[in-house]
Amino acid sequence: MKCSARLIQILFLLLSSDKPISSRILAENMQISKRTVFRELKNADEHLKEFNLKLETKPKMGISIKGSETDKNKLLDELNRLEYSDPHNKEERYNRLILELLKQEEPQKTYYYSSLLKVSDGTIINDLNIIEKWFLKNNITLIRKPGLGIFLNYKEEDYRKACMKYVYQDTNDPLNKLCDLIEPSVVNKVIASIKKVKNNRVKKIAKSSYIELIIYISIMTKRILLGKKNTKERNINLDIKSMKDYEFVIQLVSLLSEQFSIEYNTTEIIDLYIYMKGSKPQHVNENEDIFETDLDLRHMIYEMIHQYDSTIAYQLKQDTDFIKGLITHLRPTILRLQHGIEIRNGFQKEIKSLYPKVYEKAQKVAKVIEDRFNLKVPQQEVGFLAIHFGGAEVKLKRKYRYTRKVDVGVICSSGVGISALLSSRVSHIFHEKVRVKTLSLSDLSSEKIQDVEILISTFDLKNSKYKYIKVNPMLTEEDILLISNKIEEVLKDKKLDINVYKPDTFTKIDEITLISKEISSILKNFNSYTVDSHIKFDKVITFVSGVIGEDEKSKLHIYNDLKKREELSTQVIPEFEFVLLHAKTKGVAESKFIIIKPQSSYFKDKYFSKSKVVVVMLIPEDDPREVLAISSISSALFEDELFLEYVKNEEKQSIKNYIETILKKYLAEKIENL
Repeated sequence: MKCSARLIQILFLLLSSDKPISSRILAENMQISKRTVFRELKNADEHLKEFNLKLETKPKMGISIKGSETDKNKLLDELNRLEYSDPHNKEERYNRLILELLKQEEPQKTYYYSSLLKVSDGTIINDLNIIEKWFLKNNITLIRKPGLGIFLNYKEEDYRKACMKYVYQDTNDPLNKLCDLIEPSVVNKVIASIKKVKNNRVKKIAKSSYIELIIYISIMTKRILLGKKNTKERNINLDIKSMKDYEFVIQLVSLLSEQFSIEYNTTEIIDLYIYMKGSKPQHVNENEDIFETDLDLRHMIYEMIHQYDSTIAYQLKQDTDFIKGLITHLRPTILRLQHGIEIRNGFQKEIKSLYPKVYEKAQKVAKVIEDRFNLKVPQQEVGFLAIHFGGAEVKLKRKYRYTRKVDVGVICSSGVGISALLSSRVSHIFHEKVRVKTLSLSDLSSEKIQDVEILISTFDLKNSKYKYIKVNPMLTEEDILLISNKIEEVLKDKKLDINVYKPDTFTKIDEITLISKEISSILKNFNSYTVDSHIKFDKVITFVSGVIGEDEKSKLHIYNDLKKREELSTQVIPEFEFVLLHAKTKGVAESKFIIIKPQSSYFKDKYFSKSKVVVVMLIPEDDPREVLAISSISSALFEDELFLEYVKNEEKQSIKNYIETILKKYLAEKIENL
């Protein structure tokens, strides 16, 4: 039963009287007009019908509730349950007062609220002083006029944002809280209309965005029903990629207009379109071509990575899954920020408390967005950035060992960022025992689920035929224990992992031979070249293919493979002042390592970001090894400052001597391990 606070008070008065009460006496007791009394009682029979009761109005006598005493007592019990329960709980009282003020369309006296909340007029006055700050933060003015009453002054757009904020405030169930503000019948009709749209766009958004869409449309629709339309001018630019969102909105508005017999103006339609464009996707588009991404967005992401942690910036730039996830997150986020739409993060407190260092670095990342778009990034969005970057950093720090690994699938409803962080945490905690992959709801009916031995979810999987472990997205100690016990259970029941690699003696000898051959090729073919300081990046790739390729075919392979690698993500590393051109290619039969320096102190073309040297590493495409000897040189570039200084500043022979030392050490360690 969902009644307004005013109707609850009227029903209380009628039930407490053994004879009819006139509309005048009801109005005086409630400090409202007789017209308001009749408006409140208009839908009373709809609620009374649930209790086999009926409202009766007799001329010159008044209004009463007809029915048995038993049914009246049942209604009284229900009203007591609905009525405010604890007037001494300040936070609950503040929230209830905010709710009632948002619901009122007419000024109300102090007595109305003191009677409703069962406190004194003085307490209500003090409470209004407190919650006035909440309204001011939402650009709403709380007006108190003697003789008239208490009411809100606002612009329609700000009022709707305040309603959204209230619904999401201090709750894990915003839809249920919405029904305190708006009749459930309105919400149910909105949900039914969304489901009727013959467009699968809504199925691709995260569950949290789907719920937010329902809440936003319900608030919008209720306001239009009350004659409160948003008329602020909006402009949008539609392109081909945006048409599905626009088509969805047009179909939905048509259904809503028919359902509620109202019209949505151009501003309402554009606002709804912006909400759809700003919705978080359920998962990353695996077919995303990073190189086709807007160049400004890519450059901004590289700068964000550099600001997060320059010491691991290069490695993070090579994580294409991380880059794709960040692109998927930022596209709708930037749109929302530009249009002043709130970003909601249900895990903000947990992120700040569990990952304080990551959160601190994410604030630097947010500054890049602020500077680029001249807008303020809210703390909620900083939390989301911490999820993305923290997950990538955890993934980077993993250490793999050849053991029996349990296949774990992770499903999350809050978008890709939470899924990535949860997957990374599971991998980090149980890295030697598990292989983790992130799944969406649609994957439960696909082949991706077949190899999963343990399924982990952050929410209830209704009607699922698969057993799963439900966890908190931040993984509590209890969650970790549950997963650990399940892993041990699976390990006991299963045979050794078919992927475990145990090389025999002959394989070991073959690997040492391959390593020795590779080292010999690297040292034999190493060279240092000097080129024009103003050379363009594409000309550098042409130069490399020319000096390393043995014929036209191999030169073409080298050029194309280096070009594709750069298109995937840039190999210019400004924080270390060098460019690392590396690729697996058919253009070489053995690993090759060369360096290219400019005639002046650094390359002048802007693309190089003042790099002092180009380091080139090529490996044959058909080499069977997962890790090659040449990887020890690339590691040394980032971990050995002295070696990097040699590469940038010393002569060819000095660099070659240093390389030889690195490779000998690598060979000795491999022999010992094998």
